[in-house]
Amino acid sequence: MKIGKLHKDTFKIMKRFHSLDHSMGPLIIVSAFVAGLVPFISIAFSAPILNELINKQYKVAFKYSIIMAVMTCGFGILSEYLNKLVNVRSTALSMKIESMIHEKPLKLDYASVEDGNVIKDFTSAFMALRYKGNYATLLKDYAKLLQNVISFIFAIALTLKLCISDGKSNYTWLNTITSPLFSIMFILIIIILISGVMGKVVKWAQNKISELFEVKLDSEKRFAYLARMIRDEDMVKMVQSYDAEDLVADTFNKTSKLIRKNYKRECTFSNISSVVQAFSSALITVLSYGAVTLKVLANAISLSSFLKYSQAIIKMNEAILNMVSVNEDISEIMVYMNKLMEFLDLENKFETGSIPIEKRSDHEYKFCFEHVWFKYQYNNDYVLKDIYCELNLHEKVGLIGPNGAGKSTFIKLLCRLYEPTKGRITLNGVDIRKYNYDEYLSLFSVVFQDFGLFSFSLGENVASSIDYDQNKVKRCLNKSGLNDFEDKIYENINEVTMISAIGSSGKSEKFSGGEKQKIAIARALYKDAALVILDEPTAALDPLSEYDIYQRFDLLVGDKTCVYISHRMSSCRFCSDIIVLDMGEIVERGNHESLLKEGKLYSEMWNAQAKYYAVN
Repeated sequence: MKIGKLHKDTFKIMKRFHSLDHSMGPLIIVSAFVAGLVPFISIAFSAPILNELINKQYKVAFKYSIIMAVMTCGFGILSEYLNKLVNVRSTALSMKIESMIHEKPLKLDYASVEDGNVIKDFTSAFMALRYKGNYATLLKDYAKLLQNVISFIFAIALTLKLCISDGKSNYTWLNTITSPLFSIMFILIIIILISGVMGKVVKWAQNKISELFEVKLDSEKRFAYLARMIRDEDMVKMVQSYDAEDLVADTFNKTSKLIRKNYKRECTFSNISSVVQAFSSALITVLSYGAVTLKVLANAISLSSFLKYSQAIIKMNEAILNMVSVNEDISEIMVYMNKLMEFLDLENKFETGSIPIEKRSDHEYKFCFEHVWFKYQYNNDYVLKDIYCELNLHEKVGLIGPNGAGKSTFIKLLCRLYEPTKGRITLNGVDIRKYNYDEYLSLFSVVFQDFGLFSFSLGENVASSIDYDQNKVKRCLNKSGLNDFEDKIYENINEVTMISAIGSSGKSEKFSGGEKQKIAIARALYKDAALVILDEPTAALDPLSEYDIYQRFDLLVGDKTCVYISHRMSSCRFCSDIIVLDMGEIVERGNHESLLKEGKLYSEMWNAQAKYYAVN
């Protein structure tokens, strides 16, 4: 990446995040200026102190030494304080940005979040920043860069003063090689060689390390997965049941060996770069002392100025070396920062309408699928084909069909998690894309088949909120069939420890699978939305609990429209309207009795299950 474009892109990122902390820019500038100034205090005072010592003006030399010590100490303390402040502020700012990154998927539409490539890019970029340095590191690198620029300016000013000093030796050849022209050419050659050769070496090493890092990242992901796996009780149970300990251990060892190999190679390239930089520094030190020695011999400068100018040349070249190295560090970080910026810049694919949803206490919301076709982004086959149907108001609608019929996709389209590929869905005659998206979602209480519970308190899980009505939570838990656990649940309803083991993996030491499913149902009831959608709501329940839920079905949903999906055909008897899907098409519709009489797919599915419940 070219230097100009590199810093242009970096400044865009800094400008974007400047509003999060307006003090960071000025703070970095002041910190870099002070840090760049500190080494030159001793350099500036070295000549007058040595000069006074040569002239045996010890008191004056002592006074200069005290002033130098006080200034060095004072500015050194100030530099350390500012550096610490930069570290604290930049870390805090980086954490804010990481929060923005984590919150981004919550603000994206479902289709974007479910896109594997989007999440893969985000995960890779985020993990890369975890290992290679985040926004805080970027800010610190810029502070280092600015510090070295300031050091270079101070050093070059002193070096140019050295260069323009004419030799007064009795030897013509000595006066010639120490003349301003030769001196300036010498400095330019050193700058060009350092920035050119060192730049190529450092860039080569960084490119090799970056190539290794992409490989190492895959190994780190695999290792992280294995580490999570052995903490997952279901996976441990599976490993032990199938005697797969050797398989897992072997994969662990191979992955660890690969990670160690990659780290070793990375260290090799890093060491090559460090050795070349150390050699360059040593060579520059020798040349600097040699050049200043010639100036002293030519009587161009005094002996007391020897240390000042030699240190100035060394500092100048150190600054060049550091600027080359830091620029490469910034370039490497920016590769991954740009990936994260692309992720943060992702826009929702869905249209966000402006029409507000009419608040109706009578729940008179009429939904209609109008010739809806749908296929997933990376699939050429349609999952739903020419679906045309209305959802009758205040009815209990059963959505039935074999696996892969499109039932869950039907629900996701209704909830506007996806947009139809062709056709449209309307609410009260208006295309749902014209409604305010958030208000439209407020119409639905959904229990998905693959529901999740949070590692929060039980009340927060039911209410999906920090603030909630405890009495309402209790009523919803009672309705979902958890009234038998009142003492156990209500005493600890605000305690995080009550449900602390529940996370994305669905693990809990406190609740069984059936109890967790009832919590999910209670959450849907707490929302009190106009349309209730239950996707396999009793899959984890025992037959008695399932029967209890069905018996109180009307109590659970009241007069609201309810869409119900289940593979247990016995649940269909509680539905007044049944839609049968097969191969993405509606093949039957009616109530339980009428569909049985038709003797088609619904009847076949019913009879296939009913025989297992027959009494001998």
